[in-house]
Amino acid sequence: MKKMIFAVTMLLLSSVAVLAQELSKEQVNELIDGGRYKIVATRAITNLAQKPSVDLTPDYGLSVTTDSLTSNLPFYGRAYSASFSNESPLSYTSTDFKIEKKVKKGRRSETIIVTIKAKAPRRNGTVDTTIEVSENGSAVMNVRSNDLSSITFYGNLERLP
Repeated sequence: MKKMIFAVTMLLLSSVAVLAQELSKEQVNELIDGGRYKIVATRAITNLAQKPSVDLTPDYGLSVTTDSLTSNLPFYGRAYSASFSNESPLSYTSTDFKIEKKVKKGRRSETIIVTIKAKAPRRNGTVDTTIEVSENGSAVMNVRSNDLSSITFYGNLERLP
């Protein structure tokens, strides 16, 4: 079972890298440092046995500017508290957030890790998002909240218009 999960994960990572619009290392650093970018989600990986992976349309993503954070992400998973809204619990705009950036250097390449802690208006507590951006602009987002199961998104880094 572990080998199968590892193989599927590696297949997904390679397909995301192939589909990603190639950016240079300098462009990736410029976008992240400028504080104005969007992660377009192309695939969601859930903890649900009946729906472990969902392909997404380009309508979903996370937009970051210096003064606001807009999340338009779907949610597939378990909610630990009831909500009476038909909207996704990961669809919100927040001005109360904190961003930290660090660079993880590997043997051949480096990865930029962006950690965002945001106060979501309709959620109790915070939404923690960790984004790992590779040198070519492909990204992996892990989203956690105190009342939702975690969910992972694969996607691409893009410049905001």
